[in-house]
Order: sequence, then C-alpha cells, then structure tokens
Amino acid sequence: MRATTFLLPLLGLARVALSAPSFVSQYELDAGGALRSGDSILDRLREDKRFSCFVEHLEKEKGLRDDLERSGQTTLFAPTNEAFRRAKKEWELSEKDIDMKSILQYHIAPESKITSDCLHAGALIPTGLRLKTLGDRHQRLRVFKFADRTWLNMMSQVMGSEVEASNGRIFAVDGVLVPPSNVGEMLSAFPTMFSTSALAIEHSGLRNDISRKNGLTVFAPSNNAWKALGLANLKYLFSCMGQEMKERSDKMECRGSKDLRRIVENMISDKTVAYSTDMMHEQKMSLKTWAGETIEIQSKERKGRRGSGSGGHQDVRDYNFVIGNGDATIQFTDLLASNAAIHIPSRVLVPENVRLPHGDRMMEMEMEM
Repeated sequence: MRATTFLLPLLGLARVALSAPSFVSQYELDAGGALRSGDSILDRLREDKRFSCFVEHLEKEKGLRDDLERSGQTTLFAPTNEAFRRAKKEWELSEKDIDMKSILQYHIAPESKITSDCLHAGALIPTGLRLKTLGDRHQRLRVFKFADRTWLNMMSQVMGSEVEASNGRIFAVDGVLVPPSNVGEMLSAFPTMFSTSALAIEHSGLRNDISRKNGLTVFAPSNNAWKALGLANLKYLFSCMGQEMKERSDKMECRGSKDLRRIVENMISDKTVAYSTDMMHEQKMSLKTWAGETIEIQSKERKGRRGSGSGGHQDVRDYNFVIGNGDATIQFTDLLASNAAIHIPSRVLVPENVRLPHGDRMMEMEMEM
C-alpha cells in the first residue's frame, strides 16, 4: 500500500514507475552508416508543413542535418510548428540562453528502431545529446503514459503513429523537448514530491555541490518518506531547538544539523550515473556515497512476470530494485537531470553512523500495518 500511495502526488505516476523496455548501449553509438535511397527522414520532414519550423532550425545546423542524411536507422521526435510557437514565447520570458543545437540533438535517438509499441510507460531512450556532465553519456528521454496517451518527460505528447522513412521514422510531438536542468532545479520543480529533500539539501549547504558536480546518482526520498521518520525526528534534524550549539567552520551548528548533512550525503554518489538500465545489466551494483557508505542495489526478477522485453531488450517491469538486504526499494526510477539520474527510495537512507534520537518511525509504521 505504501508503494503506491506516496507516489500519487507525482502526477499519478505510481503505476508507471517501473514499466519500460530498456534501450541498451548500442543506441549510444554515434550515428553513422551508408546513404539510403528513397525518402529520408529529412525528405519526410520537408514535405510535411507541420514541421517547417523544425526543418528551419535543422537547416541552420549543417553538421546535424548531414548526420541525419547519412545515418542508419534513426528515430526522430519532431515538434510541430505550434510547439515551437509556444516554446519561443516561453523563451522570450526566460533569462536563460537557449542552446538550439542541444535541443535539436535531444529530439534524435540515433541508431534506434523505435516503434509505437516500444514507447511503453517508463521507457528510457538515449538521445543524440552527449553530455560531459553525465560522464560523457547520452541524455535520455523518459516515457510516461496518461489516459492511454504517450508523453516524453511529462512535457511533450506523442501525436499519432510514426511516419516511416528510408533511414528511420518520425514521431510528431506537441512540445519542444528541452534538456533537463541540474539536480537542484529538478527537485525544486516538484515541490509536492521533493520539497523536504530540497530543504534538506539547502539546509546542509550542499545545494551548489549537488548542482555543479558531474556524473551523480541521487536517491531522493519523497516528502512522505521523510514524514515517516516522525515529527520529533524531523524537528531534531531540521531545527536546533533544545540542542546544544557548537561552532563549526565559523558558524554555530547542532548535532541534528550534522546528522542531517550525513543523511543528505548518503543520498548522493558521484562514482557513476546509474540508470535503471545499468542496474538491470549489472544485476548487482555498489555505489559509494558522499557519506562514505556503500549502497548495494540488486535487480531481482519479479515473480509472475513472463519476460515482457521485446527484441531481446530487458524490461524494467520484470524487476524489483532492492536496496541493501531489503531495507528499502526503489519505487520510482530515472527522474532525469543534466548531471544525474535521480531515483526515489521507499525510505530515507539513514547511514550507519547516524542514530535518530526518537527511533526509526518507519519500522514502527511497518509493524503496525
């Protein structure tokens, strides 16, 4: 019951948290291959008036345009003209610089044959946008399903079936896909889900570190997971009321603040970006956190599943991701950031050297239920 209840605020995504075929490493290869005869992806785009704005931007990026012409099988998610009109209005209001080349690369899945059937809820698709902030890996698109409709990154809806071309296929989308921001900004974008984790990071003085460091895996508990620690423990961690204050680094600090920082440090690993696809491939992963602890993750096949992967790909729906000796599970995988993969554990991962003064409220709740 807890596994579904606490995820409801995240736009009703509990039912799709672990449901996707994984597109494996061959899709991270650079686009290449011989020229194809017939109507290419660019030919199809040019003859369809819905995509004239997208084509205009592609034509300005000659290298990217030529790569599309030469590529082998490629899947392209093409925003409509209306999608670009809406996006430009938003960009005019934003003070941030727009990197159009990166945006265009983020709409391309090189060396991939993705059909409508492949776009299951939770599917993780590597794109042509390769980032140093992800350890020189390709940024992903994540698929969501709402009322039988397909969405990418919760911001763009796939419209209709794919358009075939000689060197791939095209999906029309109703929104421009903008690459995700850093961890700090992504957590702040979902306040009903992550406001407590965001406050813990801020309170610990780690906001700049977690936003600027590259190649992170972050285990961000939901608000409900924090609440399960109990109000007395939360008061201890987030407030110094009733605690002895000591000077540390030119500022006063209490024991609860130190323990909160250790808990936050235990949420973060900078050894590798670990997506659900990596966990399935490795089966067992060990990630050392900033707190010096090691988080062990096991990918265990779910009972009753028949193996729903297609084309030889593993399917996330076939697995449970177990942390430690069953102390917790990953209840939502692959929230994307520019410098990290973010996962939602079923409970706050308290390190061994932290002892909460009012006991482990989550354990008490589990026993009562």
